[in-house]
Amino acid sequence: MNEERNIELKIGAEKIPAQLFKEKMNAFFDLLEEIGRDTDEGKKVVNWDISVEKGSQIIKAYPKPFNKKNYVDSVLNSFENGFDALTSGKQTSLSEKALDDIMKISKPYKNNGSGIDKIILSINNKSQILTENVRNNIKDIIGVVSEAYGSVEGKLEVISKRHGLSFIVTDLLTDKAVKCVFQDEKLLPRVFESFDKRVSIYGLIKYNKHGDIVSILVNDFRLLQKDHLPTSRDVLGIFN
Repeated sequence: MNEERNIELKIGAEKIPAQLFKEKMNAFFDLLEEIGRDTDEGKKVVNWDISVEKGSQIIKAYPKPFNKKNYVDSVLNSFENGFDALTSGKQTSLSEKALDDIMKISKPYKNNGSGIDKIILSINNKSQILTENVRNNIKDIIGVVSEAYGSVEGKLEVISKRHGLSFIVTDLLTDKAVKCVFQDEKLLPRVFESFDKRVSIYGLIKYNKHGDIVSILVNDFRLLQKDHLPTSRDVLGIFN
């Protein structure tokens, strides 16, 4: 195993309830499973070897190729970049499932003055304490506080069937990635035809407490021309 390339979880506590430890381990292994998949197809591309440091609560996960094609570098680099963005309070590429797993891992515990002092997640020996700020960042990203029908305009850049059918549009107004979820498979041919092109998406938009778009449940979308001017429905979507 390459000792330099791993993801490490360290729980700073002498004793914690068995059920809580089990929950954190399950969340950690779920996180490894989530990030070890191809972002578009959802297929497994990385396996993990696990080691436990003697006399401690340090668990290390070492990635190895799942098949002949080696995705180890891309998986670790993608997770490191997404995790760095999350801890910095920036827009992250991590999936909602991965964010939920990190939230479960970082859950604090105190009991009669004792408990977990800190929880540290390290990627390639680069450590980050999972603080309240990290948990708040996750809540800001996946927490929905309002919904309204409207539209989003941008370039369709990622298509995925992982955790349901969806695609990513980079919003022309904010330059942020917006997850667009759709349930009608009949839309798939149009989605593929619109890849890497400018589109207008109409549907139920979900916002976080900062007014940022979390996702949109797609009712319909259309391909735009380069010199397209927004319609009244487009404009209404901006102010809803």
